Amino acid sequence: MMGSNGTTSPMHLAYGVRVKRDAGEWRIGLLSGRKRVNTPEATVKMYIEAFLDWNNRSDVRCNEVYSDQDQYDQMMDLASQEYQQIIDRLCCPNVVPQPINFGDNPLHHPVHETIESVDIQGPIAVVRTRNVRTLGPLVAFEYHLVLVDNEWRLASILYVDDVSADECL
Repeated sequence: MMGSNGTTSPMHLAYGVRVKRDAGEWRIGLLSGRKRVNTPEATVKMYIEAFLDWNNRSDVRCNEVYSDQDQYDQMMDLASQEYQQIIDRLCCPNVVPQPINFGDNPLHHPVHETIESVDIQGPIAVVRTRNVRTLGPLVAFEYHLVLVDNEWRLASILYVDDVSADECL
């Protein structure tokens, strides 16, 4: 909404975020005292989208400098830092991620990975997804989430096949 002085008045979004245009700049901040609202499905979708974006950026950067070991190491360090930012934003505080893994056939992709079921038991949820790759087998994941401070956070992601369930977060 436009205010009388031509600035945009504050907008309140579903996640307890206030967006305000102030002197030509957009400012984003958390609203104090307001509960964040999200769902296990929303957290899983945010992770899948963030993972794909991170995967693609990391893959391109590392491929561009593959022949220069120093630059390649720097790009791998950057990829690790950026993945840690995803972990910090969407996971429980105690989560220690697996070593990073990215490439031209990403493990998670919002177009190919669909939510099959959601099971919520109080502050714990399991979201099961399927990822059908055009050039690969059917892949299943179980996202385990915990409600922390009124926000669904990832605690674990399991890669599930006929034989086992392996951590892949």
